[in-house]
Amino acid sequence: MKRLSALLLLVCTFAFCYAQDGVYEKINLWPDGAPHSNGRADTAKIIVYHPADNVENTGMAVVLYPGGGYHALANPREGYWIAQWLAEHGITGVVCNYRFPLGVDEVPFEDGREAVRVVRRNAKAWGVNPKKVGVFGSSAGGHLAAIVSAVREDSLSFPDFTVMLYPVITADPKVTNTITMRNLMKARAVEKEMICKYSPELYVDKNTPPALMLLSDDDQTVDTMNSVLYYSALKRYGIPAALYIFPKGDHGWGFKKEFYRHDTLKDLILEWLMMQL
Repeated sequence: MKRLSALLLLVCTFAFCYAQDGVYEKINLWPDGAPHSNGRADTAKIIVYHPADNVENTGMAVVLYPGGGYHALANPREGYWIAQWLAEHGITGVVCNYRFPLGVDEVPFEDGREAVRVVRRNAKAWGVNPKKVGVFGSSAGGHLAAIVSAVREDSLSFPDFTVMLYPVITADPKVTNTITMRNLMKARAVEKEMICKYSPELYVDKNTPPALMLLSDDDQTVDTMNSVLYYSALKRYGIPAALYIFPKGDHGWGFKKEFYRHDTLKDLILEWLMMQL
């Protein structure tokens, strides 16, 4: 009896914490099957964090793509923690747990775009302005965000703004993170056609949404030139952009409180997002 009571208490505690985290809903992106399959089940999901009733809803929504080199997801620091923080500030945070390529390079980008579409389809029910839906990617998730932002497929999946932390941008072997590109394209990562296909800085034009990028000068994983390339491409077309390079911090800090500029990071992101309203 004591064991049963303890188990019930554990279950209730988990449910209470889950609710306190602000999780609104888990949604399967492809209930009827995805356009491409990587040989695994279509497990891509979004987790929606809604602003609480006592928080003024800005009407903005942000789809988050955690990093992980296209072979893992860096949750919670690049996904759940950020989404929860956004919801605390009246912004609907949507974590996209996208599928990994596993030899089918289109897969994560299909998921990334579909996540934006799902937000817009549910805009009225979620109190979201469909013209204020952005994407937020970190590391390899930044590459996904840049592709979704620069390579327009349709208006429903095209974001209104972009935020990136220490993103992989180009597929150019001289600058890119080669592990990320190999996970994405396998042996084709050295082919000129594929390098061009997955270098979003080449697709920036006058319609590309504004972007915010934050990274560290001493990043040992992703060359800072990745962000510089994207920033330069945006400025060639007069697209509003902001680039902040912290003197240290290396790679992968996300929303870890241990990052020495954690509070500054939050201030910069929130200030920039409010400018997009």
